[in-house]
Amino acid sequence: MNCVAVLVLPLGVGRVAGLPLVSSSCEMASASYAATKETHPAIKAVCEVAETGVRAITSAAIIGAQPILDHLEPQFAAAEEYACRGLDRLEEQLPILQQPIEKAHCWSPREALWGSGGYLKSAGLFLFLLPWPL
Repeated sequence: MNCVAVLVLPLGVGRVAGLPLVSSSCEMASASYAATKETHPAIKAVCEVAETGVRAITSAAIIGAQPILDHLEPQFAAAEEYACRGLDRLEEQLPILQQPIEKAHCWSPREALWGSGGYLKSAGLFLFLLPWPL
């Protein structure tokens, strides 16, 4: 009998992963990783050992952390709601997130933060990019 583990992602994580910029970037990175493994047998062997280790550690961590995660469910729900509101604001202020990486790479960092009118799109994002502490 085969057992299949199903990982249910929180709404915010699923939304971020579904953004065209994020999903196309992940697809491109995955394709590069696979191509590198196929081109270089030594790298492939090392990567396969690392992948096996990561799977084992992740499985053990999930099993061990589950009681704690269950206990913290209300706090996770509140954080999830807050994160989704922030993601709504980011999606409104950064249209580059709706572009696949193939189209978005031609934007400069300045164009991503500043509108064509020359104004800063998000003071909050600007503050986030400043070195910490202020």
